[in-house]
Amino acid sequence: MKRLLFTSIFLLALYIGTQAQTTHTISISGLSFSPSSLNISVGDKVQFNGSSSHPIAEVSEETWNANSNTPLAGGFSFPSGLGEKTFNMVGTYYYICENHYSSGMKGKITVSAVTALEDIPESIELKIFPNPLDKDYLTISLNRNPISTLEITIFDITGSSKIVKSNNLDKDQIIDCSDLLSGIYIVQINMDNNISSTKLVKR
Repeated sequence: MKRLLFTSIFLLALYIGTQAQTTHTISISGLSFSPSSLNISVGDKVQFNGSSSHPIAEVSEETWNANSNTPLAGGFSFPSGLGEKTFNMVGTYYYICENHYSSGMKGKITVSAVTALEDIPESIELKIFPNPLDKDYLTISLNRNPISTLEITIFDITGSSKIVKSNNLDKDQIIDCSDLLSGIYIVQINMDNNISSTKLVKR
């Protein structure tokens, strides 16, 4: 029963998280972006449907507030006015039309965490750190001993398994997460056929 409960919570979270991944469209209306302010979730994609008359460049908040046009180093840029970008980091992103910025043709995109995953509880028998993960290695400390079977799987929010580790029964599990992109993941731990799941944020 406990296994079924954790599995159901996990699958429901993955389903809701997958549904939250959507594509948003920003178009042009006169000398304005439509919408000029967009709220999305981590993992969502934004499609810019403009034209070469309205080249798009990401800028800093300071540049945006000053109605200036200095591009943000490493930011997105669509000289044709057409393009798409997937946003995997929480934050606010500012952009302008490079030809009409002085007329106030600019927009912003606010990216929030996928709230559907917030309610997944951590098992009281394990600790996962650091979380958020801003390094290459994740530590999972198991308080339960002895353990006869152990499998750790890390899924992205589409339900695709990215890392699988099994048969190592050490109390502290060190997981190499260097290949994971920034975003939200689900860590599923199967200890002796008892499944627990928790959210992991990779920065």
